[in-house]
Amino acid sequence: MQDSSRKQEFLDTALNFFLEKGYDNTTVNDIIGKLGASKGAFYHYFKSKEDVLETVITKHIKAEIAITQKTVEDDCLNAVEKINKILNDVLAHRAFKKDERQKISKMFDHKGNIKLRHKIMENKFKMLCLPYRSTIEQGIREGVFHTIYPEEAAEQIINLVIILNKLIGKLVSERGEKPDNTAIIKRKIEAYAEAVERILGAKKGSIKLYESTAGQDNKIDYGGNRQ
Repeated sequence: MQDSSRKQEFLDTALNFFLEKGYDNTTVNDIIGKLGASKGAFYHYFKSKEDVLETVITKHIKAEIAITQKTVEDDCLNAVEKINKILNDVLAHRAFKKDERQKISKMFDHKGNIKLRHKIMENKFKMLCLPYRSTIEQGIREGVFHTIYPEEAAEQIINLVIILNKLIGKLVSERGEKPDNTAIIKRKIEAYAEAVERILGAKKGSIKLYESTAGQDNKIDYGGNRQ
């Protein structure tokens, strides 16, 4: 337990430096100096500074996976209920962690981090696809989803979630200056809900997304009542 706690101290300290000084301007000496630790202690937990960043990102990914997995394992929910809960919970989680995610994303701006970004994204897709695919396969068995490509459907939906999250985040942040963004947000959420239905071969109106996915308190249904 103490070992785990010490590793977390290294992670927290490194992340603070990455956010304050930038990933490229942070050195291992900065991290160990702040903690009064030795290089040996640092390399006991991490292979490199890059390994620290990868561990931080993986932690965020695992939190998202935990949200989806909990829903997948709920035997009281049917496939439609599960996919709706997964989509809304994940989008709400991403909105809640928006500021921190944006800061972490900036760490990849340097061209030297492109390979690491690709590696992390590949791992993310592999881990996230499992719960989505499991739910889609359940829907196929229940006769509510009609696709012969459950794995590819999962990949497409995950991509849609990523894109929608970015779009809504930007629109919400600008809504004070652009009141029309409220209508645009409604249209975007309706369109993406319909896109998920088409990917799954699901009944029209079965996918229900809410404005709360954008980090708002009000829960407005933007799916299921489309004309």
